[in-house]
Amino acid sequence: MVEKEYAEDTVFWSLKSSTQFSARRRTVSLYLANATGSPSYVWIDNTPFVWKSLLSVLEKENPETIAVNIDSDIAFSSGLHAGELENVMGNLGPWWGERLVNKPILAVEFVGTMPRGQLEWYKKLMETAWAMISEGFSEGVIQPGKTTTEVCNISPF
Repeated sequence: MVEKEYAEDTVFWSLKSSTQFSARRRTVSLYLANATGSPSYVWIDNTPFVWKSLLSVLEKENPETIAVNIDSDIAFSSGLHAGELENVMGNLGPWWGERLVNKPILAVEFVGTMPRGQLEWYKKLMETAWAMISEGFSEGVIQPGKTTTEVCNISPF
């Protein structure tokens, strides 16, 4: 997964560390199945070091395929931006480029899989959201004939 500052793929928000605010410069993430070393790597850099380091890991792990979501038909988590795909292909070279395999629904499936530990918090979040919506659109807040969509210019200070 390759992200650039302020142009993150939707799935980035589900995969990033909880302490990471957003992608920085160029953020490259590699997740390995059946890894002999670390199962994941993250580089945050805008220099050629990123690609040399990524190549080093790929050469050590030697994966048969590299799954990427680059499908043009899926709007949600459609994957690499065209420029970043060019960077990947150009910096990894044709030998690794041949191992890239489009897995268009991979990110959608990941985001759709919720760990059990998140379910309780998700329910609380949704209960809060629906309570706010119910109150905000209730007869206690909206008064027919009085409530408008006009913006009030009264300063609270």
